[in-house]
Amino acid sequence: PFTLYFTFVIEERHGFNKQTLPFFFKDQVKKFLVGQIIQAPILAGLIKIVYWGGDHFYLYLWLFAVFMLLFLMTVYPDFIAPLFDKYTPMPEGDLRKGIEDLAASVEFPLYKLYVVEGSKRSSHSNA
Repeated sequence: PFTLYFTFVIEERHGFNKQTLPFFFKDQVKKFLVGQIIQAPILAGLIKIVYWGGDHFYLYLWLFAVFMLLFLMTVYPDFIAPLFDKYTPMPEGDLRKGIEDLAASVEFPLYKLYVVEGSKRSSHSNA
């Protein structure tokens, strides 16, 4: 109820809301399902580690947390984020060239460059 109020009352009052009610609920269902798919195995892993870990279970929990963090950071951009937004390769042009030049100047390994449509939900940070 709080997200509904925030999105459709407060955001709407200030002209930021771009969502429709069906789109909002579709997003909420997706978030719930993705959350369950991710959180259930993590919770099961945490419980097993505490059960099997003995006196030093906290060290194993820490290692598990580091592994999960690195794994989810790797998986999120390719598999989870596209469920919510549309990503298209950035077209050739001055902006792409400038970004590639900047990445090359600091020796940043730039493999993929995408544009995401961020204005479907809100007009807050549409740059």
